[in-house]
Amino acid sequence: MLQQMNKFGVSIMIGYVLLIGMAVVMGGVMYAWMKSYVPQSDIECPEGVSLVINDYVYNCSNSTLNITLKNNGRFDIAGYYIKVTNNSEQTIATTDISTNLINTGGSMYKYSYAVLFKAGNENSFNPNNETQNLFDVSKITNGVKRIEIIPVRWQKENNKLRFVGCGETTKFKESIVCSD
Repeated sequence: MLQQMNKFGVSIMIGYVLLIGMAVVMGGVMYAWMKSYVPQSDIECPEGVSLVINDYVYNCSNSTLNITLKNNGRFDIAGYYIKVTNNSEQTIATTDISTNLINTGGSMYKYSYAVLFKAGNENSFNPNNETQNLFDVSKITNGVKRIEIIPVRWQKENNKLRFVGCGETTKFKESIVCSD
């Protein structure tokens, strides 16, 4: 009887070891599988991407901001992120106004908090091109004081097309004043 109890205890221990072993193996397989979904490095825009505000008209009475943008870089771009702030002392603009684009018959599109120059996934805004965009800024309390523009591109990485914001080095900032 004593020998049977010892064998029973050993079989329970073998069961626990097998269960823990299977959990570790499954965790390793899941880790290897999920690792393939995470990009190995940050996708960046090529050096020489640049978008500037050539001119703007900020009408405080009807709360519209009309900006003229120029691609003064060396590469085509797809569009831009646009953010504003109502505090001239604030160094980073945090209020996204891409959804406030007033489409005046042009071919501007909204995608993932960005304003695109053309529908689809292509970089269509060529160097030295200019465009005007009109935004409704009536929901910005105390008015717009500063604007930030960040160009965006479609980049091919490992034969996959990715939507990329061009980051801090290409950010264009400008203080805004009313034209009324």
